[in-house]
Amino acid sequence: MIKKDTKQHNVNEQVSQPAVRIVNRDEAGVEEYYPDVVSKNDALSIADSLETDLVEIGVNSKDSVSICKLIDYDKFLYQEKKKAKEVKASQKKADQKEIKLGVDIAENDFSTKERHAREFLTRGDRVKVTLQLRGRRRDSQVIKDNAMALVLKFVDSLSDVGKTNEMPVWQGPRLFVQVNPK
Repeated sequence: MIKKDTKQHNVNEQVSQPAVRIVNRDEAGVEEYYPDVVSKNDALSIADSLETDLVEIGVNSKDSVSICKLIDYDKFLYQEKKKAKEVKASQKKADQKEIKLGVDIAENDFSTKERHAREFLTRGDRVKVTLQLRGRRRDSQVIKDNAMALVLKFVDSLSDVGKTNEMPVWQGPRLFVQVNPK
């Protein structure tokens, strides 16, 4: 039996209404409703006799009746924490992977990087495609245009497994674009 103050649920004496409708779950998992509305004190004595806690799960506002379950509250809290932990563990956190390209990349290197990006996207990860210009290449508009064309070709080759919401963006000597999984 639990006697401590709780913030999540009204338990035992903390039940808000003087009248209570009890919902109980039998061994087969079927919920059964006690037919009558009983007083809070009668419900507490029923809970004492069954060695369970009276936990308020809702209030029927038109009748001013608390809807309560007869359960072991500590066990109930443990199961709730366990369910929340399982839900958190089952959620996949999407990572961001980066693929770096060069302006003069060979065709076989391009296909290898494309294959890696495709694997990342099918796993559900985001892919950041980066191309950096170094030295005198930064100043040449022709090379910048070739770099943009190369990145667009790379993104287009991934269009069946990923999508991008924006065009590639220059930030200094680097060209960036993010590809999200479909």
